[in-house]
Amino acid sequence: MPDKNKITLILILIFTISPFFMAKYIYDHQELLDKTKTTSKGHLISQNKIFNISNLDLKNSTVKSTSTMDWVDNKWHLLYFPENNKINNEIINTLQNVNIALGKNESRLQRVIITTSDDNLNVGNIPNSQKFLSLKQISKNNKNNLYLKFNILEYQDTIWIADPLGNVMLYYTQPFDQHKFKDILADLKKLLSISIIG
Repeated sequence: MPDKNKITLILILIFTISPFFMAKYIYDHQELLDKTKTTSKGHLISQNKIFNISNLDLKNSTVKSTSTMDWVDNKWHLLYFPENNKINNEIINTLQNVNIALGKNESRLQRVIITTSDDNLNVGNIPNSQKFLSLKQISKNNKNNLYLKFNILEYQDTIWIADPLGNVMLYYTQPFDQHKFKDILADLKKLLSISIIG
């Protein structure tokens, strides 16, 4: 009989104490939690890598188009870095459709094309129907450093999302297909629905 009582006592102690040890283990090994599925569709920038648009030292583009507008602060920004300054009109048009699909939140987003120089930059192909579109320049060195920081190949088109305070939080890389643009739209809708700024 005493052995049965000892076994019962040991089982009670194990079931009482083991959750504390499991919680401590998970707390000490939080990387296990990072492998769980996130709700964002793009590449979420980790807390230690978040950066501000102002760190990119963007300049106004010298190229003007009737379809572009000046940079507007206090808006969400969709930043498009074209590969080798070759603006892909299909991406531009699809990003405009993403912008329009935001419905009542359409005016809360500004799309920005960021190139490394105005050399060979042809904005004549950008349709005049483009709204909320801005052109900016970044130094080649700053762009290379940015791509290096996130292990992005230099020759890729990339799209980034920044909040109204300029904090860049998500990015997307090629290939840009309809599925990827649906992901961008889903992330933007989620961000705009929970944001009280912009």
